[in-house]
This record gives sequence, C-alpha cells and structure tokens, in this order.
Amino acid sequence: MMRRALGLVLCGMLLPNLAFSDTIVEKKSKQEFPATIEVEYDGSTSTLRATGAALRKKIFWKVYAAVGYIDSSVELGDDPGKAIVDADAPKEIHLRMLRDVDSKKITNGVNEALKKCAVVPYDDIAGEREQFLNVFGDEKLMKGDDLRMLYLPGKGLEVSVNGEVRGVIEGAGFGRSFFAIYYGDPPVDDGLKEKLLSAVTEDQD
Repeated sequence: MMRRALGLVLCGMLLPNLAFSDTIVEKKSKQEFPATIEVEYDGSTSTLRATGAALRKKIFWKVYAAVGYIDSSVELGDDPGKAIVDADAPKEIHLRMLRDVDSKKITNGVNEALKKCAVVPYDDIAGEREQFLNVFGDEKLMKGDDLRMLYLPGKGLEVSVNGEVRGVIEGAGFGRSFFAIYYGDPPVDDGLKEKLLSAVTEDQD
C-alpha cells in the first residue's frame, strides 16, 4: 500500500497539470489508467473521461496498451467515434509501452495511418506530419514509458513522454486526423477502435 501511495505522489510530481481518480484497466495487459483526468490550459480546467482501453499487438508481441480520453462535456450521441474526432475540445490518446520500440516505428506508423484515416487532404498536413515524424528525434521508447498525445483547442497536439513535453503540432486538421486513426471511419484498426470506445458504448447500453 505504501509503495502504491509513493507511486501516485511521483506521478503527481511528473505531471502537475493532471489530476487522477479511479482507474480503467486494459484487461489483456493488466495495465491500469486513470478513469478521469483534469487538464488545465488557457486559464481553465477540463475534466476528461476515459472512452475505453485497448491493446495493440504486432504478430505475437504486445506493443502498447492504450486509453482514450474526451472532455466530459462533449455529447457523444449515436456515433461516439465521429463525435470524438470532430470535437474541438480537449482529448487525449495515452499509450503505455509494453516493449522497447524505436520511436521512428511509432511516428512512421502514424504517418502511414494518416494516408488511410486523415479527415483533411493528406498533402495539406505535410508540414504537420513532418513535425510529428521528428518529434522524438532518434530516441528509443522503453518498456513502461507513458506516451501522451493531448489535443488542446487553439494550441494543437501536445506530445509528451513520461510527463516531459517533446513538441506541439499546431492545427485542428492534423489534430482531428490524428484522432481519426483511432476513432475514425475507417480507423487504422477496427478492433482497436471498438475497445477504445468500450467504456462510452457501455454507458449507452
């Protein structure tokens, strides 16, 4: 119990702008994430709720556990995926690495997925894609690393690793297209989308 309390304190030290309560679990990897987070920006605080948790695998290997978040004020309606993609509101994709991965595999994978999923013309976000491709440099992402992509209206997509911001990619078009990878029609992976919406679709049952 004492070790868990210390872990929560350290997490608070790394991410002073986020507050956590309760958990959501990705069952296959047994990874726990906050069920809600609070994001402070532009002088206000937004509460984001988890939309679901998923596991990304490559052949037999577990690559990362993922959880998505959306501002709790956003009405998701009958098509939660579209509502999340279209919302110009705080939203986040949080990946927890389950194995060591060259960061270029993640950024190149996103770039390839945008060819299929972007909601704006692919060539129109060439500059933003280039920024994202270079956001980590030659860094290797290690098992246990927390990679967060947080979209903030008027700011863009903030990319951080273990609480350290590595870059911000401006532009609502790129932000929407990034979330369309996970929530769009089509997404990069139907099963991943289903799991990432599981918490909000259960709420509608």
